[in-house]
Amino acid sequence: GAEYVLFMDSDLTNNPQDIQKFVVEMKKGKDMIKATRYSDGGSVKGVPLFRYLVSKYGNLSARHLFRLPLSDPTNGFRAVKTKLLQDLPFKENRFPIIMEELYLVMPKAQSYGIVPVQLTSRNGHQRKTSFSYTPSTFFKYLLYPVKALARRTAMRYFAFFSL
Repeated sequence: GAEYVLFMDSDLTNNPQDIQKFVVEMKKGKDMIKATRYSDGGSVKGVPLFRYLVSKYGNLSARHLFRLPLSDPTNGFRAVKTKLLQDLPFKENRFPIIMEELYLVMPKAQSYGIVPVQLTSRNGHQRKTSFSYTPSTFFKYLLYPVKALARRTAMRYFAFFSL
């Protein structure tokens, strides 16, 4: 019976106090709300340079391909109206599900909200991230933004020829 599902990593690289910012957007009725590291008020602190660069440029690519009003589409700190997630044919697990979810929800979503957050690095006593920086991971991550571009192109093509 919950109206929203909120996702947040459990390693405290995002501050749980930022959930209140999501509640503000939920009260506005936004269909999908994403945290952002890359807009006014958002930031990244203490993250190794390589991880920051991969994240920043992967995010720029996804943002360009998805063409949604989100400044950080790859961010996993997010909230989505429950009704939009029901009956979706998810295939991915782990990190690529963030991109698959966005791809599957975007035809249904009519409004988006963004919440500026500061992403920090894990504490020294925590295990290292399980995100693998392999070509396979990058391929799976960018597959869905590329599919979104292909879907938009096909829709324009068919709209043009149906005139």
